[in-house]
Amino acid sequence: MVVRSLGRTELARLHKVARGTLFLTPSAALQRSCLSLCGSILVRYQAARAIRIASIPRPQRGGREILLPWAFLKPDLTFCILPLMADVIAFIDGFNLYHALDARDAQGCKPYRTFKWLNYWALCQRYVTPEDRLAAVYWFTAYVPWKSPSGLAKKARHRKLVAVNKQLGVVVEWGKFRPITRRCCAQCRGEYRTYEEKRTDVKIALFIQKLAYENAYTKGVVVSGDTDLAPAIEMVAALNPQITFVNVIPIGQSSAELSRLQNTSQTHMSIQDLAASRLPNAVVLRSGGKLDCPMEWM
Repeated sequence: MVVRSLGRTELARLHKVARGTLFLTPSAALQRSCLSLCGSILVRYQAARAIRIASIPRPQRGGREILLPWAFLKPDLTFCILPLMADVIAFIDGFNLYHALDARDAQGCKPYRTFKWLNYWALCQRYVTPEDRLAAVYWFTAYVPWKSPSGLAKKARHRKLVAVNKQLGVVVEWGKFRPITRRCCAQCRGEYRTYEEKRTDVKIALFIQKLAYENAYTKGVVVSGDTDLAPAIEMVAALNPQITFVNVIPIGQSSAELSRLQNTSQTHMSIQDLAASRLPNAVVLRSGGKLDCPMEWM
């Protein structure tokens, strides 16, 4: 917190208020002046000359509220400046995370399979500091197109996870699979038809840049180990150095290239992060219905 002493004359000159800065004073007259400069501010006076910001409407775009912590004004100060909480948006590379959770260990087991039943909002909240606010979570994914019994069962499990996370406020952005022809091993050289996921990394990159251009966030959480996202993060950092990123590498993966990006810190997803974010085995929907964790993920 930065604290300055300013008089009425100085306050009157503050016509250009820096974005992301809130001005508060203990004086009612100065408070009215601040309101005229900064817009609508809901303030509650408490004991010991403490001011609590209950909420502040988001400037211009959005309309969401930004919650601030307590601020205490010393008796000899006439002016206090508090930085606004940063708006954080998370971008989840669904397929990159899925393959990390579906990976086998040295014994051939899948130790993270149970964490496929995951609360994506809670997971991203693990990488947001208490001083900031998680404003939105975007999950980029697609349903598998296979018509076999196993493919249909996989799609049904995926639908359950989508329904639960949508109720939690996660925004689902859809990609797609396209059919391709691949060759078998070097011995037989036979061809076979399959599908591959397309557009997910491109769509994530576009959302990272689009929402940055719209000033929708000042911090981004990118859950992916895909280096194809590096150019988008680099471009945003170059055009707006005030925007910072946290790159969350899915469990069991690594990415040295993403760790070297400008304005980006990197952290690795831990088993504790997954355990704290796993959904309960039975989730009650707002409609009154109930969705149970698939047996394959128990």
